[in-house]
Amino acid sequence: MGRIGCTAAVRIMLMLTVLTAPVHARDATVVRKGSQTPLTGPVVAEDDRGITLEVFGAEIFVPAAQVESVSYQTSLEDRYRARRAAIDNTDLDARYDLAKWLRKESGFDLALAEVDDLAQRDPDDARFSQLRRSILADKAAMDRKPVRRKKSDRTATSGEGAVTPDPSSAEGRRKDLRLTEEQVNVIKIWETDPRKIGSRTRAVVPRAVMQKVIGKYGDDPLMPVGAKQRRGLLGLDGGEKLKLMVALDAREFFPQVIMRDEPPAMRTFRRQFHRQYVLSYCATRHCHGTDESKGLRLLREHAATERAAYTNFAILERFENREGFRMIDRDEPRTSLLLAYGLPRDEAKTPHPEVSGLGRYFRTRLDKRYAAMLAWINELRRPLHARHYGLAYTPPKPAGPNPARPTGGRTSDRDEAPPPSP
Repeated sequence: MGRIGCTAAVRIMLMLTVLTAPVHARDATVVRKGSQTPLTGPVVAEDDRGITLEVFGAEIFVPAAQVESVSYQTSLEDRYRARRAAIDNTDLDARYDLAKWLRKESGFDLALAEVDDLAQRDPDDARFSQLRRSILADKAAMDRKPVRRKKSDRTATSGEGAVTPDPSSAEGRRKDLRLTEEQVNVIKIWETDPRKIGSRTRAVVPRAVMQKVIGKYGDDPLMPVGAKQRRGLLGLDGGEKLKLMVALDAREFFPQVIMRDEPPAMRTFRRQFHRQYVLSYCATRHCHGTDESKGLRLLREHAATERAAYTNFAILERFENREGFRMIDRDEPRTSLLLAYGLPRDEAKTPHPEVSGLGRYFRTRLDKRYAAMLAWINELRRPLHARHYGLAYTPPKPAGPNPARPTGGRTSDRDEAPPPSP
């Protein structure tokens, strides 16, 4: 069969798969000829010319001539109903796990319906209210229009991918697990109060970046009208350019901004809490500071660098225990595990799992250091509209096993006691 005949056959195959696919099918996996990496995502468009999928926020078109095979997945709702049918209404733990699965699969409306019913059945179970807040936060971030970028723009230096190796690393051949400089800049921008961004803000916005912003957001009402006025934007101070970018929500360009000012909250974390608490109390070498850690892996490498401090902050900011309590809870700072795990067990509502050799960092809730950390969490931007700052950073996974159901949160076996409280 000639090349034209092959193309025609593939087109027919695509048309047949569309006709025979389940009515509720939304996601598809496309295997391309000559490629070992399949593409999976929601189907945006499909006809005899080819198929378009949305993959990581970008629309990717695969011509029919390049399609090896197409397989479809049933809708999330159908998969949910199949799982739900096997769970008794009174099995609250199983339904709680089901709601967490729905959240992970971005089925936020279904997850909220489940968790709301759970809360009515057992109002005293704090897991349900915590999970509900987490679902609402994820839904708010997902409801915003996704940034669609060209494949060539999705690089590690864009701040949206995995961290890149650092040639100067003391480990040499070992992969650098820290955030990139670009990713650190993104966190600085998000944690800066937009009302305080202006001409005095020390930010560098390259001319080429501002030209791209003008080109993409030219129709926005915030943009000045007229070619002369828009050219004038190129001559603004970096802070004024950044102020406009934040107002436009041009977050896809944030990684290309060099932010020289550090938000007060992040400066406080880096100077007051990172070394004294995170490294000395949490990231001990026999606890959460090595590859053999259990439940949570924090970085001790390059501890004095800004990148290491911001990386550990990002890891803590993402962490949530199995009951839905967050390490850093911006909505209800007093429930933050970072505070609870430093208290004596009899004073913490969510105490650290009982382990040998674990001391306490705070004497009581009246400890000045406890009050200082609580004030710092309150200082973080709240709510954070783009959860995790839009960074696709994956925290390092510890190799140690996790208990089946730890009491009060993350797992930890400490052989090294924290420094005594002064």
